[in-house]
Amino acid sequence: MELNAVIRVMMIMHVIHLVRSCISMKKHRQALGHFTTVLMVPAVAFSHVVEEAVKKCKLLSLIVHGKPFEVPRNASQVVSRWIAPDGSRFSAGSSSSGRVLLAAYDDLTLKFTSTTTSFAELNTCVEYHRLAFEEDRNAGLAQQAVLAWQRKRLHELAESFVTMSLAEVAQALGTSSQTETENILMSVVQEEGLLAYLDMQEGSVVFSENPSADGEATERQLNMQNLVLTKQLEGSMQQLVSLTNHVRGLQAEGLASQQYIRKMTSSGSAGAGGRVGSVASEFLEF
Repeated sequence: MELNAVIRVMMIMHVIHLVRSCISMKKHRQALGHFTTVLMVPAVAFSHVVEEAVKKCKLLSLIVHGKPFEVPRNASQVVSRWIAPDGSRFSAGSSSSGRVLLAAYDDLTLKFTSTTTSFAELNTCVEYHRLAFEEDRNAGLAQQAVLAWQRKRLHELAESFVTMSLAEVAQALGTSSQTETENILMSVVQEEGLLAYLDMQEGSVVFSENPSADGEATERQLNMQNLVLTKQLEGSMQQLVSLTNHVRGLQAEGLASQQYIRKMTSSGSAGAGGRVGSVASEFLEF
């Protein structure tokens, strides 16, 4: 093997390691950059590494940018020739059935970017291609693309409406409860800077274009941010209470365990009995 070929293999393996780390930590933007780097590695033949990179890029582009993936201009010519203008190309002899390698990903991209697609239709598309995504080990990314569609849809609503009821927002996002709708709204406000606030009394969502020019809008935006922090605090407290109850349950099971009782009373002495009572008291005082 030539030195240049060895270096290319090392580069690809290094990028794969970086990408796996990014995806496991949900650093999608960095992962997209690494996979795009794979496509720019010089090559004389198409490989499964490039195929998997293209598939990952298509899903990550939806998650990160909310739009179809565009192959960079300085990508390998092999990649440019393999991907047709419509985003699909038959396998060049690698599949006897001649199936379209990117059909599932192109279908999901089409549904994702269509302005008439509903949440139910998008879910149906993912479920229809579920086996393909699972074979490629991309089922998790496909589900995250569905969540990204909800966030993108919320931005589209903000561009088209000033005020919407929570029920209308829930219907547009395909959420099953008011709590889920509120959580998505607060997440987009906090992480993506959406200018919106939740009017709990009216049960509505108000979108604002320029809060700096409207003192009332600025105050409402601050209230929304406070609501986000309050929800986070409530969630942390609920997790703490759940953990405490779990620990108490484990302690109760330990005290009632026959093995534990036999071990503590095996000596049959008064001191051992006193120790059982002492340990039990310590557990119960927790």
